[in-house]
Amino acid sequence: MISKDNLIGMLEECLANEDSFLQDYGKNFSEDIVKCDWLSDDDKKEIKNIVTDLLEDTERHKGIISALIEKIKGDERNEF
Repeated sequence: MISKDNLIGMLEECLANEDSFLQDYGKNFSEDIVKCDWLSDDDKKEIKNIVTDLLEDTERHKGIISALIEKIKGDERNEF
């Protein structure tokens, strides 16, 4: 069993990690990849598509985690 507060804390940390990926890594990487002269245009396009998929997945994860946090906060139980 895990306490409600600990579970919420872990989920909030997961949410912060998703935000960090979006802000610190994903968007910058996606913008910087087009500046790599040593990659072909096809490679750049493929990498950009992969990163775009990752960013979309991360946004979806944020929504799922946020909804789960709210559900747990509203639950009457103190342990899960």
